[in-house]
Amino acid sequence: LMNLSQGLTRKNPVRYLLEHSDLVTAPTVEMLGQLRGLNVKNRSQTRGVIPPLMIPQKRSNSERPRDQFQEFLKPLKGTKYIIVPWGKPEDQSNPAFLKQLQVLAKSFHLVLHGSLDSWFSHDRKRWEKNLVDLLGQHWSLTGKISDSDLEQLLKSAWSYYLAGQELSPIEMASALQKVSDCQTTVIIDDRQSKLYPGLWENKKNCWIFSRDLICEELTEWIST
Repeated sequence: LMNLSQGLTRKNPVRYLLEHSDLVTAPTVEMLGQLRGLNVKNRSQTRGVIPPLMIPQKRSNSERPRDQFQEFLKPLKGTKYIIVPWGKPEDQSNPAFLKQLQVLAKSFHLVLHGSLDSWFSHDRKRWEKNLVDLLGQHWSLTGKISDSDLEQLLKSAWSYYLAGQELSPIEMASALQKVSDCQTTVIIDDRQSKLYPGLWENKKNCWIFSRDLICEELTEWIST
């Protein structure tokens, strides 16, 4: 409905809707910025970005067999590991993001939370080879796991890594809800910290790095 790129001409009914509404919001600051200049007809109107509500999700009943998951956990016992959500193909091949993982793998084992079940066998083998070349043996892939299994992983994790990833507000809210429920420290960047800014205390319940200098700051952080 709100295709702002087409322009909000005076004949556009969306413009009328916006000018007379009580509250105007948008998923990003950039999109909200495109609404500047509209005449406000409603004196009680406010404009601002309201992040999605963090609502606990219902647990799934389709759990991975416990014996398989326990076998997955064995090598992680006594190991400092960081969980990285691994769902977007563009992230899996993004050189900047892979560089960040390479820096982290120097000091941590990386647990990639995701599945390659939908991939063709030859694509999966090529991806695994590339990741071994990049990270060595300092990583593992969870496959499809239940919410309870993910909760167990989070409670023992060193941290949950979100920095540098292009996540929508809904995806961020979902990830942060899981982290909050398990009281796991999260690693985010300065752009992501603008969502729920009141939650974050740098170096207490999170680590916040500059989006433009993530690799440099990660390297310094690991060396301290």
